Amino acid sequence: MLVITSISSFTYTVSALDAGKIWLNDDDTVTYATINDAVAAGHTGDIIRISGLFDTTNAAFRDAVVNNDMTLEVKSDTTILNNDDDQNGITIASGSHIKTVNGSTLNMQGFKKALDLQTGAEMNDGHFVFKDNRHVTLDGNVKGTSRKSLVVDITAYNFIELHTKDLKLENATLKLTTSTIKTWDNSTTEPGDFSNCYRSF
Repeated sequence: MLVITSISSFTYTVSALDAGKIWLNDDDTVTYATINDAVAAGHTGDIIRISGLFDTTNAAFRDAVVNNDMTLEVKSDTTILNNDDDQNGITIASGSHIKTVNGSTLNMQGFKKALDLQTGAEMNDGHFVFKDNRHVTLDGNVKGTSRKSLVVDITAYNFIELHTKDLKLENATLKLTTSTIKTWDNSTTEPGDFSNCYRSF
């Protein structure tokens, strides 16, 4: 299901969250400073778990790449903030997965490309909220167990790099909200622009 709406402005508030935490599998006594550190320490098929608040001073998700058939699992509500318009966030490489559990939500804000779900990667059940990022790219499998179980909520000035023909959308709700706030100074497109975006679902 695809929902497109429009707003003229929005505010983003961060509820009280514990400091951000990254760990592997079931051992939360060993934590990692960055996602890339956790990937380097892990093995094929491991689960990288995250929770809490990663503020603009935290480099944990800058140019983060989840590969090696690993899963990035949001264990409880997690907010990742960034304030550098040249900085990319998370890449989920082919064979790897991203999901949230326990009814939790992943919020990402302020990245050049907040999430790059590459061809062959999967986004599974969860609630994903992306606001004030220049791009979110969904070129993999967005696959939930039901439309209510997987919700992707993107608020952006435009959606020109949202996905290509490689996107596979199954049992998911994709909510796109157009903001008239031009977050990025070098954007030459109009609000809600879908140019260069393969739009058939």
